[in-house]
Amino acid sequence: MVSTTSSLWATLGLLLALGVRHGMDPDHIAAIDGLTRMRFRAHAYWAARMTGFQFACGHSLTILLATSVFYWQGVQLPAWLDEMGLWVSSAFLVWLALVNLRHCVGAHAHTHSHGPVAGSWAALVLRVMGPLAHPVGVGFAFAISLDSLAQAGLMAAKGHELGGFGMVFLLAGCFGLGMMLADTGNGLLMHWLVRRSERVAQQAGRIMSGVIAGLALMVVGVSHSKAHFAPLEAAWEAYGLWIGAGITLTLLGVYAISRWHFQRQTLTRRLQMHVV
Repeated sequence: MVSTTSSLWATLGLLLALGVRHGMDPDHIAAIDGLTRMRFRAHAYWAARMTGFQFACGHSLTILLATSVFYWQGVQLPAWLDEMGLWVSSAFLVWLALVNLRHCVGAHAHTHSHGPVAGSWAALVLRVMGPLAHPVGVGFAFAISLDSLAQAGLMAAKGHELGGFGMVFLLAGCFGLGMMLADTGNGLLMHWLVRRSERVAQQAGRIMSGVIAGLALMVVGVSHSKAHFAPLEAAWEAYGLWIGAGITLTLLGVYAISRWHFQRQTLTRRLQMHVV
C-alpha cells in the first residue's frame, strides 16, 4: 500500500513537471504571444489576460478526451496524425505571424489600430474560423499531434496500472494543471509586456509585433525542418524547455531595450527644447 501511494505521488509530480515542460514548448509560447497581442490591439484587455489559460484549457481537454478513448478502446495512433497536427499548428502560427507583421510594417508609429485589422482579410479569416480562432479552439487544434497524444496513451496505460478511470482522470488533470501554470503565466507576462510597450511608445509596440511574428515563423520553420533532420529533432526535444525560456527572456529584453530607447529619445528632445 505504501509503495503504491509513493508510486502515485511520484507519478503525479512527474506529470505536473511534464505539463509545465509541455507548456514551455516554443509553439505554445508563439501561439499564446500572438493571440495575446492580437486581442490587446482589439482592446479586449481582459480577454488578452486570459489567453494563456484558455489555450491551456483547450489543449488539456483534447489530451483528457484522448486519454479516455485510449483507456476504454486502446486505439492505435494513425501514422498520418502527426503530420496533420504539424500542418494545423503551422497554419495558425503563419496566420498569427502575418497579422503581427502587418501591424509591425504597416502601422504608423504614432497611430493606434482599432481592432485586429478590422475590415481586412484577417477579419474574414476570423469569421470563417469562428470558434476555432478562440484560444480554446487553437489549443484544441495544437493537441492534434503524435507528441501530445502519445502522452495521453502513456497516461491511459498508467491509469490501468493504478486502478481505473478515476486515476486516468487524475493523471490527465495533473498534466493539464502543470500546462495551465506555464501557459497562463506566459499569457499574463505577455499581456504585461504588450501593455507596457504600448504605453512606452507605439514604436515599441511595433517592435514587439515584429518579434512575435518572427518567433511564430521560426517555430514553423524549425518544426518542419526537424522532421527531416534527426539531430535538430533531438536538440529540440532535449533543449525545448530552455529554448522556450530563452524566447521569454528575449521578449523581456526587447521590451527593456525599447523602453530604454524611447526614454533616451524623450530625454534628448527635452534637452533640445531646453537649449532652444
